[in-house]
Parts: sequence; C-alpha cells; structure tokens
Amino acid sequence: MPMILDLDPAAPLTGAEMLPILQGGQTVKAPFSDILGVIEEAGNVAIAQAQAAALAIEGQQWTLPAQSVQFPNFNRQFAGLAGHIAYPNTNLVSSPLLKWDVPSAFFIMLQVPHERTNQNRRYRVMGNGFGSGSTFGLLHHGDDYSPTLNTHDEFRWISKGTTADILDLAVDVQTRAARPQLIVVTCDGAGNFAIASFAPGETKIAGATQASTNHTINGATGTHVLVGDIASAGGTLTALTEPDGAFPGAIAFHGFVLGTAGNDAAWQAIAEGADIAATLSGETAFRLFRDYRGGGRVADKLAPTALNDTTLAGAIHGTVHPGGNIVRQSASEWLRFDRLPDGYVVCPPDGSRTGQVRLRGTSAGVTGDVLVRVVSPVGDVLVPPMRLCPVAASMDVLLELPPFVGWGFLEMWTTGNPARIFRMNSRVGCGDKAAAIGQSQIDIAMFASNYPMVPSGRASFCAWQGTRSDPADTTSSPTNRFSTSARPQLFVIEPQMTNVYNGVTAMAERIAEHNGERAICIVDRAIPGTSARDWINDSVTARLWAQDEEMAALCGTDICPVWVWYTSDNAFYPDTLNAVVRGTGPFRSDHFFGDGTIQAGGFRLGICLPTRATTTAAGPTDFDAFGTARTGAQAGQIAFATAQPTLAVLGPATTDIAINDLASGAITGTQLGGPHQSQVLREGSARLGYRAGETYLRARGLSPSPHNSFLDGAAATINGGRTVITVPARLRNTNGRLRTDNTMFRIDSLPSATETVTIDGHVITFVASGASGQQVNIAADAAAQATALGNYIAANLATTHRVDRWNRMVIVRRVEKGRLPVLASGSAGIVLPGASIEGFEISENAGVTWTRTGFAVAIVDSETVTLTKSSGAWAANVRVRAYAGGPFSYGTTDELNARYKGHLYDGCEAENGLGFPLLGFEPVTLA
Repeated sequence: MPMILDLDPAAPLTGAEMLPILQGGQTVKAPFSDILGVIEEAGNVAIAQAQAAALAIEGQQWTLPAQSVQFPNFNRQFAGLAGHIAYPNTNLVSSPLLKWDVPSAFFIMLQVPHERTNQNRRYRVMGNGFGSGSTFGLLHHGDDYSPTLNTHDEFRWISKGTTADILDLAVDVQTRAARPQLIVVTCDGAGNFAIASFAPGETKIAGATQASTNHTINGATGTHVLVGDIASAGGTLTALTEPDGAFPGAIAFHGFVLGTAGNDAAWQAIAEGADIAATLSGETAFRLFRDYRGGGRVADKLAPTALNDTTLAGAIHGTVHPGGNIVRQSASEWLRFDRLPDGYVVCPPDGSRTGQVRLRGTSAGVTGDVLVRVVSPVGDVLVPPMRLCPVAASMDVLLELPPFVGWGFLEMWTTGNPARIFRMNSRVGCGDKAAAIGQSQIDIAMFASNYPMVPSGRASFCAWQGTRSDPADTTSSPTNRFSTSARPQLFVIEPQMTNVYNGVTAMAERIAEHNGERAICIVDRAIPGTSARDWINDSVTARLWAQDEEMAALCGTDICPVWVWYTSDNAFYPDTLNAVVRGTGPFRSDHFFGDGTIQAGGFRLGICLPTRATTTAAGPTDFDAFGTARTGAQAGQIAFATAQPTLAVLGPATTDIAINDLASGAITGTQLGGPHQSQVLREGSARLGYRAGETYLRARGLSPSPHNSFLDGAAATINGGRTVITVPARLRNTNGRLRTDNTMFRIDSLPSATETVTIDGHVITFVASGASGQQVNIAADAAAQATALGNYIAANLATTHRVDRWNRMVIVRRVEKGRLPVLASGSAGIVLPGASIEGFEISENAGVTWTRTGFAVAIVDSETVTLTKSSGAWAANVRVRAYAGGPFSYGTTDELNARYKGHLYDGCEAENGLGFPLLGFEPVTLA
C-alpha cells in the first residue's frame, strides 16, 4: 500500500533522493505546490517512463486491477470498437429462471456513461436475444431513442421460454444519469413480476409490473449468453446499424438468484456494497453469477462466483477493459467520489503549472486525509500521490493537477484505511482545452464526417447533440442540434472513429503537434446563423448564453476560447469583441467572459481570422456581400487584438479553404456550391479545424510559428516600363520561404498515350489499354481519369503516400510528417493548380472593375513575388490588391479549378512544411 513520508522543510530532499520514493508509490506529506519542483527534478525520469508506456497502450487493453468490467466507448458503433463476454448456456436453465411460481430474480450492477448516450440507440446490455425463441435480454435505451417517444433513457427487460408469456418490463432511469445503479427483475413466486432500479444513497425507482401464470425461462436459444451485448453466440464484433448498439458502460456484477426475490431493503443494501449471497437469505442457487470486483484480471473472473452456480466460465471477445469502482467497497467502510465524464480534461491557465477540477465525494468508516494520484491504463504512476483533503462524510474540494501525457485514472484512498482504494471509472487528462466559438463555418467543420482521418485517441469532444424528435441525430452520424431535448455530450474520439468529427480531429491534430502528447478537449460553442451580440443578451432567444453554461457544467470553464465568427456581426467589430470579452462598449449586455459563468480567467482569446467565400454568380472576380463582410470583420478583429494584446491573439488566415458546401456523397461528379467549406476534401473542414488548432496554440504561447506573414502592399513597386510589379513578402515565422500548395493534379483534358505524371520520382505513364506496372489506362472522361490515377496511387504508393480524389482532382500527400510531395506533369491536359499563383487583382480604372487575368505571377526568391503584364504596359495609377474578399470563388465551374492551391504560403513547419497562408492587402496605387 502507498506510504506517507514527512518532508523536513529545513532539509529538503534532492531529486536523486526523491526518485526511489516516487517509484515506491510513497506519498509526500507537504502542499503540492511546495513539492512540485522536487517532483519535477526527481520524478521526471520515472514519470517520463510511465508516460511513454501510457502512450504506447493508447487504444489497447488496459491492465489495471479490475473493480468492474468496462466495455468500449461506442461499443459496436464503429469498426474495431467492440467487446463482450460470452458465457456458455450450459446448465443455465437446469432449473428454470424467473419461473412464475418460484421466487427468483435477475440482478446487475452497472453504470451508464450518461455523457455520451444521448443517442438513438438501444444498447444491448446482457442476454442471448429478445422477443423470439427461448431468450432473455436487458436493453438500455439512449436519451435520443425515439421509435416511441416515452422510452428514452430506460432499461427494458424482455424474456421468453419455450412456451408461455413474453415478459416485457421497463424502468425509466433518467434521474440516475451516470450514477451507478442496480437493476433488478423480480418474481415473487405468485406470478407477479417487476423491475426496479436501486442506487447508493438514493431511493428506489420502481418500474413496470406484469402478471403471468406461466412465464418461465426454461430454454436457451443458441450456445451462449453475452454480457456487454446480446446474441446467442459469441464473437460477432461488426458495427451495428442504428438504432442498435452494444453496451458502452461498466458492470460490477450480475446473476440470477433462485429461491428468493429479495426485498427492497436487501437490494438497496447490495447496491450499497453489502455481500450479495449473505444478503439474499433463502437463496437456493445462483446462475451466471459473476462478480468482477476485488482486483486482479478480468480474465480470471469469468468462472462462477458462487459454489452452487453450475454455469461455465466465459470468454472475452474483442476489448473488455478492467473498470474502476462503481460500488462502495463495503456497506460500512467506503470512500468514493462522483465520476467525472470520460474524456474530461483539466487545463492549466496561462502562467500556471497546474490546473484544477472540482470533486465531490462521500465516505463512511474511513479516517485521516484523502490522498490522490493519477495512474495510467496499465497502472504506472503519472502523477505521484498527494494530499487532497481531510476525509469527511461529504466532501467538495478542488483537485490540483500538473499536466501529464495521455489519459489517466484518479485513485484515492485515506491515510487511515489505505486498503480502501477508490479508482474513478473514467479517463481524465490534464492538458489543453479549446472552445470553438462561432457560427456555421466552424460548426460544420466540427461535425464533418466524410474525410477519412486517424484520431490520436487523446482528444475528446464536447458538443450539444441529439433531439428525440429526429432519429437521424446520432453520434455515429452526427447532426448538431440546440434544442430543449438535446444536451451536452462529452466523449473521447477513439482511433477507430476515422470518418467522423473531422474538424475536431484536425484541431486536435495541430494542438498535439506541440503539446507534449497531453490530452486535448475541443468544445463546440457554435450555432449556425447567430449573432455574438444576441449571445450575451438574454432577451434574445435565438442564441442563449445559458446553453453554454450547461455545457460548462459538463466540460468545465478552464478553457481557451477560439473565435471563428464574423458574418452576423461583421459591421460591428471591434465593439462586438469588447462586449463579449471585456464587458465594455455600446453592445455590453447581460454576460461577458469575465463573469466566470462559462469562461475562467487566465486564458487569452484566439481569433481565427474569417473565412467564407466570394460568390461568383456572374463570374470569378465578383466582390460580393460575403467578401465585403469578411474583409470588414477581419479588419475589426485585427484591430481588437492589436489594441488588447494581453486579452487576444491573432490566428492564421483562412483564405485558402476549399469551398463547395459538399457534405457527403460520391467524391466524383460535378457538385458545386458554397459558401461553406468542403466536407470531402482536407482543404475544407479539416483545414479550418487545423487553423483553429493553430489559433489555440498561439493564444497559449505554444506555437513555433506564432506570426502571420503577409504581402507588404505598401512596399510594392512598379518598374520603369510599367510591365512588372514587385511585391515583397514579410515572412515572420522560422525557416520561412514562399511557396504554393503544389500537391494536386487537376485533369483538364485526357492525357495522350506515353504522357506521364511523376510523384516524388515515381513516373506513371498513361497507356491506351492493358496497363501494367507503372502504367494507368486512359479513361473515358476527366473524372474517371482522376479516379483511375487515384486508384493507382492508393494501390502502389500506399506505404509512402495518401491520395484524395474529387471530381477531376487528385490530391497527393506524404505519409511521412514534415514532407510535402514533389509532383510533375508530362501531360498538357494534366496541370498542377499550385503552379499558378492566385489571388492578385489589378484595376486600371480607379477600382471600378478588377481583373485576375492579363498578367503572370511568379515567386522570384524566398520572399518576393512579381506580377508581369502579358502584353503592353499598365496605365498610370494602376491599383493592385491581394486576397480581397476571402477564399476563392464558388458556385460556378471555376470552383473546380481549385484556385486555393495557388495561394501563397510562408513555408513554416505547419502542414508538413507548407506553412500558413499569407495575409493580403487592400488596394494600393502605383503612380
């Protein structure tokens, strides 16, 4: 057991002396802030080793001592996320179960992860079937389960024998939320059946009753009974179709008891930690009685718990983790704390080495002080033991944590009773937490789900989701909703969730590049089409601050705000930000960040500069209302950050976003649209998320590339012959050099036989037919040719490259971090959009009309571009501007030219060395 050592302030231990103490699991008796420096010096080696081990097992089997069994997050909703225990049904019904004239019961102690179950799912908890054959099954209905509107967040029991009645009982457990609860189905021996929920320290919830003079489970269809799922045989782990899903929670014990139905007092005592067999007086036998508590391996707990249980040992299929404590350690002696949501992240404010989280707990029969530490999923110590508070019957305390890598579990015990260890049954982190605040652009990005990505498994997401009136709103196919029947959800985005929440994964991806592998939480505070001025005004109900207060109650207020908002308030910056951030100015209203309700102090605002495209109904150079709004909003946001450097910092530009408004569907075809970003190309929602992540890094002082490089229009010059305009770039990040995103083949016309394209020296030749080796057949049209070329890359260069295909575009990426592919085309019909620098416009009539044609743009050195007139000379007082109005055009076929690839970038380390886009400039006149 952990031991306690007193430090003598007059003779502090050195790091070398502290190291074996930490490795031995001993507890330092001193304020955490006093010993942090010693821990940093001495524990760095040991903790670094533990943290490396923690990272190595992300997404794999945990090996902590089992106090329950924990089934996977989103069990059987995504490929590779699945697990259950299969028990042979041999001897299960040698004595009939729940027979109408024999006192008996079924019982199961479990915990529902309420923070991620607002779904249209009926979770299969345990059984071999439901409703047909000789089966029984326990189901939990998610909060968004809506085939019938009154069955959400309830447990439902369905059983049937070889003949006789079907037993169908339900108990509504909405008020239990994530509290542990004991679900009991009883038969009194006189044909009366009932279901109920019991929970520690709470009153019984009585469910439905049913009378039957013949119900009995006297047969068992199939070969097995599953725990964590329902099927008549074990081993099926494929994803289930909505509304079905396997159980994603934790189970401490379960079983059938014969000879007694117990009573309310007995079941309440068992829910509070009493011995099961001793409490159920009169029992004659148990069946499928398994108790997963008491430490050790889950695999060693699959044999019968009771001597009079003749059922056979089970087997694990897929992933079943050792869970934490969901039942009191005993009826008279316990320590426990309310469970934090799985994926909760503590975020230290700027300048602090620790963050805080509020914990509430209870105890009985234990003495001394409460100690706490953080352990990895394999039991290594990530944060050494420290004193939390004096133990009491009721505790409400702030836990102070230093950052650590990945996910960990909180373990608590008392100095007087070190054997009574409580391990919270949820993953927590101490790292980085960002709120994406805005409208439809960032909201669409967060929920985008059609660009395959690989999550790290170290990021969680908090967002409003679900409404029971719309079964389509689910986590596996998410649609954001803000309504009275929705509620905030918080969950870890597992590595297997490769095609969902693209913007969240991309935002976390950028943060993770520079956060030391710590956990990350992204919070979605975005509602389409809303105003920031309405947000802080309670009299306007279009957007309610109270909704974000509810979200803060789940995810915390220790969060860095990232602003991705401009359309509704574009004419009212910087006053809008003054009202929201500072509570000052003409728009000051009922709320602002400083009131502490959704935003703790100690964090700067990051401003991700506005996106939104210029519409092109009449042509690709129109400067419409969207472009004007974006330009005005950006100027006002820059003005706010410039005036308030201690409160706000600017993120990168977003003028290079792929616009097509395509949310899903085939990636071939001719879909056009806008003004929102693409959800099928990385340059769309994923790129916007990545830029929001960079904005967070800048706000926290973590970015190695914290500056916005820009084209210096004020320093532009024109030569004497008025044929060449020279524009210098100011590259402000390390190792910068001008470049474009030259990573796409665009097929404008079909190649001829023997023409080629080259990818990092790999030459691919087009042939009329019969392609073999490094050849691709010429296709029937440009889109089909893009598909054929993409298929070749995917099949032959998969170890080094990734490929995206859309319409007549083929985008190539390097697998290796930090490198961009080098592409070349030996075909007149296949062009590299990034080879043409885009975004410059010229006016020779005092700004009345503008053109993007009639001149060529070239990079002439690492920080200079030139515009060379195609013919003739420019008139006196010619005007030039760059990136006016926002991203490149949408809505016409010009969208398919992928002009965003020709944006200028600063070549810093971001995006594998592509860097961030340069800011442009408003019109300058060259006399």
